[in-house]
Amino acid sequence: HLPMGYPALTDEAGWVVGTRLQLRDAAALAAMDAFEGYDPERSPVDNAYTRQWRSVCAIDGTALGSAWMYVMAVARVHHHQGVWIPTGVWSQTDWPSIQPD
Repeated sequence: HLPMGYPALTDEAGWVVGTRLQLRDAAALAAMDAFEGYDPERSPVDNAYTRQWRSVCAIDGTALGSAWMYVMAVARVHHHQGVWIPTGVWSQTDWPSIQPD
């Protein structure tokens, strides 16, 4: 959980619960990239996240295929004083915006 009030997936996250979206076209993916602060033309250190193609599973572990995911570098999460959520389940109700100490 980031102090700004939203989650960040990292390479060290383990299992996380999320929502898989089916986008209409490349323009919709470009809009998602912009929303997530990702530009494939920028250096990875200049992006908030990197977009990575990863395997996804149902909650029972059944393989569902692969999907794009936005992954934040662990160092960037630490820089923002992010909080690890051991269950892998984030909701704004349970994790409202916080102020770093």
